[in-house]
Amino acid sequence: MLDSQFKEFCLPMPESPVGMPSYSLDWRGLIEQNISLSSLHTQGFSEEYSKHRVILRQGIGRLELNRLYAKATIGRDPGCDILITDNFSSRIHALIEVQPEGCVIIDKSANGTNLELKNGKTIHLQGEMHFLTESGQLSFGAPIQESESVLEFQVIETNL
Repeated sequence: MLDSQFKEFCLPMPESPVGMPSYSLDWRGLIEQNISLSSLHTQGFSEEYSKHRVILRQGIGRLELNRLYAKATIGRDPGCDILITDNFSSRIHALIEVQPEGCVIIDKSANGTNLELKNGKTIHLQGEMHFLTESGQLSFGAPIQESESVLEFQVIETNL
């Protein structure tokens, strides 16, 4: 649903699929009216934005989540943002999200998610949420030492 503040600057796109309207945003009109782009609502955020971002690495792949790209799904399903191949992982295994309070991982699997933090502490999540801090490793289903798909994470607090 379009925010009423931005609706006047949006034009329907003619090639939109039936039942799924798409809009083109006139950025120049926003700038001329001096409307703050930071007031756009992105991926579930309201007026409060997170000062955190998380960098995820798997092999040579890298994905950064921040206040604008705030969610990533992890699993065996080809539609996931991060594809893992471990036999113990679920199709949609976990979700990592940047929230105003910080970065969280939410386990949505049958076999659980394992965290190994920078300080050596290990945590097993089973249908739970956990705030990610500093850096560490994640595995999905199998313990980190036995996993085929280990994901490294690093949480960074930024000054906005």
